[in-house]
Amino acid sequence: MKKIFSVLLLLISIVSFGQNPVSWQVSSTILGDSAYEIKIEADLEKGWHLYSQFLESDEGPLSTYITYENSNFELIGKTEEVGVETHMDPVWEMDISFFSNHATFIQKVKSLNPDSLLFKGNVNFMVCDDSQCLPPEDYTFQVNLSAGSEVIEDVVYKTDEATLAIIPKLDCLDLDNPINDCGEKNTEEERKSNWMLFIFGLIGGLVSLFTPCVFPMIPLTVSFFTKGGSDKGSGVAKALLYGFSIVAVYVSLSLPFYFSGTDPEILNQISTSFTLNIVFFLIFVAFAISFFGYYELTLPSSWANKADKAADLGGIVGVVFMALVLAIVSFSCTGPLLGSVLAGSLKDGAVPITFAMLGFGVGLGLPFTIFAAFPSLLKKLPQSGGWLNSVKVVLGFVELGLAVKFLSNADFVYRFGIVHRETFYLVWIILGVATAAYLFGLFRFPHDSKGLKLSIYRKGLGIAFLSFAIYLVPGVLPQKSQMWDTKLIAGFPPSIWYSWYNTEVKPK
Repeated sequence: MKKIFSVLLLLISIVSFGQNPVSWQVSSTILGDSAYEIKIEADLEKGWHLYSQFLESDEGPLSTYITYENSNFELIGKTEEVGVETHMDPVWEMDISFFSNHATFIQKVKSLNPDSLLFKGNVNFMVCDDSQCLPPEDYTFQVNLSAGSEVIEDVVYKTDEATLAIIPKLDCLDLDNPINDCGEKNTEEERKSNWMLFIFGLIGGLVSLFTPCVFPMIPLTVSFFTKGGSDKGSGVAKALLYGFSIVAVYVSLSLPFYFSGTDPEILNQISTSFTLNIVFFLIFVAFAISFFGYYELTLPSSWANKADKAADLGGIVGVVFMALVLAIVSFSCTGPLLGSVLAGSLKDGAVPITFAMLGFGVGLGLPFTIFAAFPSLLKKLPQSGGWLNSVKVVLGFVELGLAVKFLSNADFVYRFGIVHRETFYLVWIILGVATAAYLFGLFRFPHDSKGLKLSIYRKGLGIAFLSFAIYLVPGVLPQKSQMWDTKLIAGFPPSIWYSWYNTEVKPK
């Protein structure tokens, strides 16, 4: 919607100031035997793009569309393009083929009437820069094939009113206050996106439950709610308050984003900023090493001590501070998972961050609430043991996989050639095999128990990771040699054209 809004505002500026970032010229060359070569060229101002005739997706900008009045001519082949390149377009957020600086279209024709050598045609086109697009326009030309030059006085350069129909009417357009979102935040697509972030956070919260920092705290929490007597109703009420407090603690982490003046457009730099992606890459590597057991990420112990003293007060205040104690004490395990959830929602703005944090709080708090309200369920939980550290190590490998994604984003900005598409697949395959090897007991990390028996669940998870690694193998092969597609991870690897095997596309 913001892109459409930018188009409308820019249309107004065109009417007022006559902005025209593209100029056209047409020429012809005699090939012999009544054949001619028509060359249509466009010069673009710096930063503006003209799009290819052969765009694959209908969801992006309009393709350049060239038509000819060929009643007296026969077209020889299709119109060729010279100078086209393919890159990630920051406006449309997809791989798009376009021209920068200069575009050339070549069409060969054969004359069917030597007495009529006035060749006519029309180019319908759209141009965009890195932040906005101009409405589609028509460039109509005539060229005298015998003279080899364009008939300048008959050139028409105009906006086609029919093509403007692609821009929907914005009922809430307010030119005096152009920063309005025009109801964008209420679209069904964004609501679905927010709920997907909630589910992503929920999964993160549930996974964090099975870590060595959190799982042993479940019986300790239950004992707090059962030692106060036999009033079952009061115990359930306190359990609900405890769960609500856990959710509130994590949701409160999103509040600064509402008051910092940071909007989604700035936060969206996470997808394109080299610096931010490198920072996240380093953070996720640090998270992974922590999960492997080489050090712990902890909050200041004074915070936990103060919160613990407040929890001793009992009553409602004590329950609320118990939730805060849980968040602080378990940070060494929940912090990396929380960081993963936050990184997945940061680029979308404050509201999506709240949904993600809400999901994480519910995922972590709901099990504690259920066990606190119904202590008998504790008997069905497995005993704490070495398997908890194994979960933590597996999460470390997952964090490394996510780190590679951020490194890939950073590499894509300047096209350093560090993480091509196949490189991304290869690293993920190695991580998948390494995770499987760890689960099969082929090597250990510092906190792993010696002589740990390999359970059927651990072996099953190892087989799952090994199968996933095998599933990714076609990703390192040329497109024509791939045995199956890898759509399950679509959106994670770099674009198909950013490849070991593609030598035609030069770095940006």
